[in-house]
Amino acid sequence: MYFFYGRHYFLYTIQWRNKNKWITFYLSWIMVGHLSFKLTNKRVLFFILAISAIIVIDSNVINFYAYTNKELPLPSKVGIFTIFSITFSIIAIVLLKVIESYHFSSNYKQRKAQNLVRFTAIASQFMVIAFLAVEIVQMAFVNMYNSNLTLLILFTSFVPSILFLLLLVLLLVGWFRSSKNVMIIAYAISFSIVCIYLVVSTVYVNVQFTYNSEWVKAKSLHSTLVNSSVSDLALSFGVALDALYLFSFVLVWIATVALLRQYRNKIGRTRFWVIITIPLIYFLFPFETYFANFSEAMLSGSPVIFSVIYIILFSATKQVGGVLFSIVFLTAATKIKQPNLQNSLKIAAIGIAVIFSSIEINSLLYAAYPPYGVLTIMLMPLGSYSLFIGLFASARLASQDKKLRREFFQSAEKQLALLQTIGKVQMEKELEKSLKSILKRPSILEESRDDYRGEENVRELVQEVIYELRLKETADKNTDAG
Repeated sequence: MYFFYGRHYFLYTIQWRNKNKWITFYLSWIMVGHLSFKLTNKRVLFFILAISAIIVIDSNVINFYAYTNKELPLPSKVGIFTIFSITFSIIAIVLLKVIESYHFSSNYKQRKAQNLVRFTAIASQFMVIAFLAVEIVQMAFVNMYNSNLTLLILFTSFVPSILFLLLLVLLLVGWFRSSKNVMIIAYAISFSIVCIYLVVSTVYVNVQFTYNSEWVKAKSLHSTLVNSSVSDLALSFGVALDALYLFSFVLVWIATVALLRQYRNKIGRTRFWVIITIPLIYFLFPFETYFANFSEAMLSGSPVIFSVIYIILFSATKQVGGVLFSIVFLTAATKIKQPNLQNSLKIAAIGIAVIFSSIEINSLLYAAYPPYGVLTIMLMPLGSYSLFIGLFASARLASQDKKLRREFFQSAEKQLALLQTIGKVQMEKELEKSLKSILKRPSILEESRDDYRGEENVRELVQEVIYELRLKETADKNTDAG
């Protein structure tokens, strides 16, 4: 009760005393929200690398301080944490603004569903920013923060992310059922595993937080690590989470290799496999403790020096994987001339990079001061939403543009072949929905009511329409050639 009622007067007083500052802060967000922003390749890479760098710092700072025993003063740590929080908030608002600027045609029912998903993404991201802002205000004025806010950030980040990823999995499974494309089902299984990971992580953090105090006071990280307690139940979660992330990572890596394998002829087979395998080996090396534990001998010899070097070298395993996975969509975007499809692929690239960079909760478990680990997960709703909307928009655009499909068909690029597949499947689904809608009207095709009511008959009719369209496209090509 103290958290919800005891600070109300105090917070109102802060807002009244700093009225001009709050107005300036609010106006700055309004200005950011109204910026026109063009998503170039350099800016996409900047976003991905900036997000990855901040997440690496946020998720590894506790481990680094644990072995060096050297810390910055508390005001400096809170100040740096605040700067990173503002940076992430600006990035989130800019990316949401970019996604909002792209609209694709749809019927009334589809538009309502799209608006609901969009509202969920925007609301969850702004709620996360609001909870984080309250934590920063509490640290700035009372030198402590309420750990319930961290749990709220966790729920507000992971629950919408699970929703968006489940929608993406359903979309991918639907495409796979029509195309039987192995790469599509690899992505679907991987993101299903990510959903399980997020559910298990939520339970894990909640179990661990029952052993922490409600109010986290200002104290050194060394004191936090010494006094931290780990539950017996929580110890079993670590292995499960590592296994889930390992399977998810490997599946997406296999799909990435399959989609990029045409570069073997451009850069050479040896160079290609070296470039594509290094991120996998880099990611897998920390798992050696489960099997061979080569690092144990070196750790016993010089524990502090080895641990610091180990943390520095292997602090970005997940982020490097996220960057690698985004290359598939970025390279596809560079080979397409249609601006809207380029942008949707770039949005998907940012989304997959954020997802695989943000799957990290270790720092969150310590309830440190400031709350390290919160920045790592705060962009998860934006990442999952960006990936879902980017792939969905790409499929819609490819299904509606005959020239694009012809370009995909003529290209030998595997990324474009994937776009051709999902575009073709999406076109079939939309034709099927349109025909079902037409056949439900009593005044149209009254005589064929019994013949075309069944779902299989509708699909056969769709295939006939597509076959006729392909014949027409072939005839047009021959005409143009002649």
